Amino acid sequence: MNQLRFRKGTPLPLGATKENESINFSVVAQNCEVCKLVLLHKKNSKKNHYVPLPAEYRTGNVYSIIIENLPYEEYEYVYEIDGQVIVDPYAKVITGREKWGKHNHYFDPYSLRGGFAFQTFDWKEDLPLEIPYKDLIIYKMHVRGFTKHTSSKTGKVAGTFRGIIEKIPYLKELGINAVLLMPIVEFDEILIEENYMRSPGTQDKKEEKDYEFINIAKDEDTYRETMLRDVYVRDGKQEEKIRIPYRINYWGYGKNTYYFAPKASYAYEPANVVAELKTMIRELHDAGIEVLMEFNFTPDMTQQSILDCLHYWYFMYHIDGFSVNNNVVSTKILSSDPVLSRTKFLATSWETNHNLTDANRKSYRNLAEYNDGFLIDARRYLKSDEEQVNSFAYRVRRNPADYAVINYITNNNGFTLMDLVCYDVKHNYANGEDNKDGTDYNYSWNCGTEGKTGKKKIKELRRQQIRNALVMLLLSQGTPMIMMGDEFGNSQEGNNNAYCQDNAISWINWNNRVQNEDIERFVKELISVRKRQGVFGREKEYRMMDYQSMGCPDMSYHGTKAWYPDFSYYSRMFGVMYCGQYGSKEENKLNSYFYVAYNMHWENHEFDIPQLPMGQRWEVYINTATTNEKNLNNRAVFVAPRSIVVLKSVDRSCETLLHS
Repeated sequence: MNQLRFRKGTPLPLGATKENESINFSVVAQNCEVCKLVLLHKKNSKKNHYVPLPAEYRTGNVYSIIIENLPYEEYEYVYEIDGQVIVDPYAKVITGREKWGKHNHYFDPYSLRGGFAFQTFDWKEDLPLEIPYKDLIIYKMHVRGFTKHTSSKTGKVAGTFRGIIEKIPYLKELGINAVLLMPIVEFDEILIEENYMRSPGTQDKKEEKDYEFINIAKDEDTYRETMLRDVYVRDGKQEEKIRIPYRINYWGYGKNTYYFAPKASYAYEPANVVAELKTMIRELHDAGIEVLMEFNFTPDMTQQSILDCLHYWYFMYHIDGFSVNNNVVSTKILSSDPVLSRTKFLATSWETNHNLTDANRKSYRNLAEYNDGFLIDARRYLKSDEEQVNSFAYRVRRNPADYAVINYITNNNGFTLMDLVCYDVKHNYANGEDNKDGTDYNYSWNCGTEGKTGKKKIKELRRQQIRNALVMLLLSQGTPMIMMGDEFGNSQEGNNNAYCQDNAISWINWNNRVQNEDIERFVKELISVRKRQGVFGREKEYRMMDYQSMGCPDMSYHGTKAWYPDFSYYSRMFGVMYCGQYGSKEENKLNSYFYVAYNMHWENHEFDIPQLPMGQRWEVYINTATTNEKNLNNRAVFVAPRSIVVLKSVDRSCETLLHS
């Protein structure tokens, strides 16, 4: 090997970057007296290099060095800052966590290392898709949980990026065109209470063999039996191991996260994680499916680091959008960034200028509100709570001009759609927190019996409620998001906080597709309706006016009496009419009139229906109830208890031609 040559580097960009045949290393080290770059050979520790970074290599609080002739394929690296081993927070690859659920990195300070990602990748002219929010149908998924269950039939690639590639045909058939991935950056999946790792029992040069890690959520009985004994080695009991309680950080939110590096254990070949993830993104794009990433930045991240991170993932991985946490990220900075002005951003709320006019408003609406507003109001109306019609009417129509709205009725934090209609209360005992974790506000209803049941009427009612929820979600104006597995009745057995459940509770069981085929088929039908019909998912919010003299308002509210919505506290009936003339003018869209009659009361109700323009009549298009009775006449539509009927306009002249 040629002798390494060193010289002062450039402070920006941070991290390890390749410049011709040299590598520039740059790291932030505040109030530092001694900073070293440690180059660790992958196979031969005798070839390690400890490179001091002198004061003249410092610019502000940034140390930088350029190394020439480094065979980087053979090396990994860390820093020693005032004697403490630090992994580069800007490292593009992290080694040491390739095996999911292993905890050896707690004992060797050099076990976690930064790696290099300088390999080229053939994107085959791939670019971000930039699908407008009005056309977007999001599917939120956990990479591991999506295919880890044996029923996914993905074999050796189960629970990996390649497992998702195997399921692309399924995603296309379902009709979604975007996936929102729960954290795929290099997070620490071992959650250990800090007081245990700082305790006397973890000191005195103990080795890994001296410890016993106990998964609280997996081995609760063992935990209770053993953790209450002598936890630490005392009084000469050297043969007894130090017991460390932990949980699996299945979701991926938490500390010790490296935001520039993809999760190695999510790759079938962890050493090839960068190429494997890029391949997955390229294949999804080729199928017309956008890729959005969820980030949960920690408070120690600076705004500059967050922006650097998002820029990196956009340029290097062709990511279409990001979900970010407002409590750390400045949404004002993100919304004004010129580089990411056509990249989607999902956040709880946005600081926007409400005095904007159409002339100076963004040409591409890339911001979206992403919170539980729709979930709460839709669930409460679904379960027939009082005084909910007004709130639900607001959610059905809502579609602000400055930003889009992401609607969902389930998310990873809470009940699945099946559990929403099967459980009144959470059942989180498996998490090992005495059922104290997870929200107590589920706004759910078990339809008469808690949990599984063999009672036919209850099972039928639950399915009807699921269909109701899906109509509410997919026929509202905001961008809909479906949680993985909801389309075929995935259940977490009443656990509404499966953050530590890396098992059948959180993995979706693909066998449910057989027994719940009707639910999946219904989801596909609704997605198809949303895509074909111009009145659903418009670019602009409905104005509730007939501003183009079409004969009726663009959108109108009704009660059981046409044109008279009932927003009283006891009302549970609500009707919405969409004027087809105000639908989307795109060539691939149909502009039929629609009337949606929501009856969340536990009694039958008859809804008077508005008249259509001459030459058209109403027909029943969707009925979430299982009744086969004729429920429509020229004047009214009969809506069964806790059900929704969707009417669609039919051209009488076309009918005459068909029957002549």
